[in-house]
Amino acid sequence: MNSLFSTVVCDSNWTTNLIDHPSIYQEIVERTTKMKTLLSNLSDDPDQFHDCLNKFVLIFEHFQCLLILLDYKVDEDHISILSSKTTKAELSGIANDIFTCTSGIACFRNIFYGLANIFPRKLKFGIDEKSYYEIIESYGNIEKCHREYNINILSLMEYKKINKIEEYDGFCTDIYPNRIVKQSVFRIPIEEIIKCSLEKRAQSASSHNNSSPESPLIFVIDCATIFFTHPEVSGLIERIQSDIQSGNLILILTNSLAKYAMGGSVTKE
Repeated sequence: MNSLFSTVVCDSNWTTNLIDHPSIYQEIVERTTKMKTLLSNLSDDPDQFHDCLNKFVLIFEHFQCLLILLDYKVDEDHISILSSKTTKAELSGIANDIFTCTSGIACFRNIFYGLANIFPRKLKFGIDEKSYYEIIESYGNIEKCHREYNINILSLMEYKKINKIEEYDGFCTDIYPNRIVKQSVFRIPIEEIIKCSLEKRAQSASSHNNSSPESPLIFVIDCATIFFTHPEVSGLIERIQSDIQSGNLILILTNSLAKYAMGGSVTKE
């Protein structure tokens, strides 16, 4: 392990001869470093058996990722299809930007930070109560986002009961929420929520003698339980396309490449 670590970190030929992509190289360095740390923390104390077992599981996961990273060129055609043909062609021709993050939570963190940079004020966001638990609970990597936003956890199934829905800057939900501890899952009526919110926002702006709302409505859809090129998603986009193109709506889709493109073999979102 020490020999592998020294080779990866110290041998500059890796970047030119074997690993020609700086991001891939950096990921290999990080994975190897984590493996070395885990190995150095192993104990021969029988009472620490389960802790050591967990560490070995993590070590082998990192090792599997290394094998994938070292063979990353095999998937270049597949990645190209996902980023160009599939994403841009099947999303009704309105996909402006595509980004890849290292995890689902990193993805949402970048979305929230990006929106905060575009709209430099404390945005009011509604997150469906059945969303993935790490999104709705203000701890860990997304905790700072919750502090910088006015976050409200609510039931989007009951959107008609949301008090002053027109005051919300945006919403976040799955089409089919993936909060696994919930007893039932229902399809979230995203299109109806968007229409209701846009109508009430327009009415509110008119009553205040404004020609349009202060900012577009933002809708983040986590496609964790349905692929983002599924007819349900592409059909939704087609029906709300005019609102997007008019600047009244910002639509952001997230999809797990670990689930849908890599079979769970590596945690990339």
